Amino acid sequence: MEILSMNVVVSAIVDPWVTTLSFVVALAMRIQDRKK
Repeated sequence: MEILSMNVVVSAIVDPWVTTLSFVVALAMRIQDRKK
């Protein structure tokens, strides 16, 4: 049970980071394309 709750906590913390990171990467790629 402890492992399951730990997984929930970890995914709750990691998911927003992954979403933000992918958004930042997409934004950076768009800026790189604009510079060219």
